[in-house]
Amino acid sequence: MNSQVIIMGIVLVVIIALFLSEKLPLAVTSLVGAVVVGLLGFVPHKEVFTSFASTSMILMISMMIVGSSLFYTGLAQKIGNVLYKFTGGSERSMILIAVLSGTLLSSVCSGTATLVTLFPIITSLCITAKVSVSKTYLPLAYGICFGSMLTVAASGMGTASSGLLEDAGFRAWGFLEPAYVGVPLAIVGIIMLMVFGTKMLPNNKVESQMSEAAEDTSEKSPVKMWISGIVLIAIFVMMVISPDNLPLYMISSAGVVVLLVTGTITQKQMFDSISWTSVFLIAGMTTVANGVSNSGLGEVIASGILNVCGSNSSPLVIIAVLLLVTAVLTYVMEPGQYRYKDFLKAGFMMQIVYFVVGMVVIPIVWL
Repeated sequence: MNSQVIIMGIVLVVIIALFLSEKLPLAVTSLVGAVVVGLLGFVPHKEVFTSFASTSMILMISMMIVGSSLFYTGLAQKIGNVLYKFTGGSERSMILIAVLSGTLLSSVCSGTATLVTLFPIITSLCITAKVSVSKTYLPLAYGICFGSMLTVAASGMGTASSGLLEDAGFRAWGFLEPAYVGVPLAIVGIIMLMVFGTKMLPNNKVESQMSEAAEDTSEKSPVKMWISGIVLIAIFVMMVISPDNLPLYMISSAGVVVLLVTGTITQKQMFDSISWTSVFLIAGMTTVANGVSNSGLGEVIASGILNVCGSNSSPLVIIAVLLLVTAVLTYVMEPGQYRYKDFLKAGFMMQIVYFVVGMVVIPIVWL
């Protein structure tokens, strides 16, 4: 093992320790990590901050703005009031709405677009029902994870995995093939959230930046509501169609331009819509991930997995190890003012669901 791998390994361990300890804000830890891997030469200096202005980041930011326009125009509150009348506004019903809407919408659209679109509606619904938003944001995120496993086109991971299979000489996935795992996972996951969610999910007091906008919709312009809704629907339709010459970030950016030019939202509202903590966290950790790959640490981790499995191990052993490793190496974030430990607590239950369902279904379908 060369010195680069050891140094990058130490950097990664320190970053994870800072996340767990929360001695620094998560966005600061992520930024520090990006700068350190650049100073150590694991990522070229000119590439350290390219992830902050990447096309995926532009997509995320623009969809944050489009989604927040539902709040500023009052459309999210209108939708929230309708849902409140149907559900009665209990905490359990809020959790169910969050996870179901996330699952259904993310099965046909990107997770980022789904999250920032449903975020203002779920927030408005929670404000109306006087339910802590921290009880619903994680179920929403889990629902998006469930939905992303229902179709190949639902996430970049699905299309990339299918492409890798085809490049390796195997049969590419069918459009609905991920649903073999996705459907039972969604069913079991939703049941677990409904049974244990109220106890496992954190109950943080969150002051939403848009809560003031949610309090009074009497003077909201119906025209702006219509424009906001039409723009959102148009973006989703175009994303589902996915024209070859029109990437997703251009579709969402065009929507933002329409909202600004028509006066549906103001420049201040546009900037207030952006979660800069999420931007710095994701962009910074993307640079760190590039450092892991460039240093050779990624190959060491992959080799370690193969050594654990053994050359003659059964496919079941390999599946089990991969499920466990991916569970340990991933995490999520922010508006519910969650701590890193909150994800470990609530996520542990869901990782058990992922592991059990994966171990049962994957061998039946593909082995």
